[in-house]
Amino acid sequence: MTHAEERRAAPRRTTGQTYTNGRSKTAALSPPWSSPRSARRPSPLSIALDLDGSTAVLRLKGELDLATAEQLRGSIRTVLKEHDPHRLLLDMTDLSFADSSGLAVMVWAHKQLAARDRQLRLHHPQRNVRRILSITGLDTRLHITDP
Repeated sequence: MTHAEERRAAPRRTTGQTYTNGRSKTAALSPPWSSPRSARRPSPLSIALDLDGSTAVLRLKGELDLATAEQLRGSIRTVLKEHDPHRLLLDMTDLSFADSSGLAVMVWAHKQLAARDRQLRLHHPQRNVRRILSITGLDTRLHITDP
């Protein structure tokens, strides 16, 4: 049996997604490390709202990643719609992780508030969150406050 015949005879691992390449359909292969974070384990994020005059404080606890970014975006939308605060403070004291999806929500919130002549402040980001803000240059574009 030739090498090509052996490859065709071997069982294939598939992701369930199918792509068409000319005449035949082939399934995409994915390495085990490429599974989404949410499939490996839950990534909880809790969000608590405190109102203090014209400031709304969203206290974030847990991880801000692909699985939880839309939860934060929805909370920010609700706060802006129902309370229209002059300042929105994201309290990151208990936020242990943020990825690019979380950063995208922060940039989106900054733009939403700036368009209304309002402010977004990131309060006390932990070391690893501050590091990703620094690496991306967002520490110079977003307002960061410390206790």
